[in-house]
Amino acid sequence: PAFTGVDQFLQLVAAARGKLAKGGTVDVDAAARMVLTDWNDGRIPYFTEPPARAADDHAASAIVASWSSQFEADQVFAAEQSAVLQGLGSCADGAHFATESAGQATVDMDAMAAAASTPESPEAMDEQDGLPATATRSKGGHQAEVLYQHEGQLNPNAKRNAKKQQKKAKQAAASVASDGSGSDFDLDALPESDDELSE
Repeated sequence: PAFTGVDQFLQLVAAARGKLAKGGTVDVDAAARMVLTDWNDGRIPYFTEPPARAADDHAASAIVASWSSQFEADQVFAAEQSAVLQGLGSCADGAHFATESAGQATVDMDAMAAAASTPESPEAMDEQDGLPATATRSKGGHQAEVLYQHEGQLNPNAKRNAKKQQKKAKQAAASVASDGSGSDFDLDALPESDDELSE
């Protein structure tokens, strides 16, 4: 190599890339950052020189007299099914139990088809949801009500609104406390005559 140590290597990199500090000295820290960036980005392929290849090191070539044997999938997969089945456990090994049937399920297809073919009005859909037909929904209001109705569930919207109310109350109290009139304008600071204005 053309350098003897790390310091000399970084100095040569800084000089080659034009990284100079004040006074024209080489900036070794900038050079070190550049080398690390190049290493992380893959621009430096080797940290040592790659091994040299011999000139006669190549793959052998020969003329093939016949094709190799054909791939037989049936032979490869012949024992697979039996091997998989042997690896499975038996039903007697598991913890199974019997339950009684709840009965035969009945479905009235005609009623379902009739219900699907009749269009429903939005008012009827609201009544099915349990809301009165005249109620208007905000975009996510109903979902938020259902989500945050349980005790102990934090409602961020309610918390935000409570903070806003507290802030407004503090501002109102501060403006009233300043002079009792609710105005933040100080009338005592006004000059009484034009002479005081010119001074």
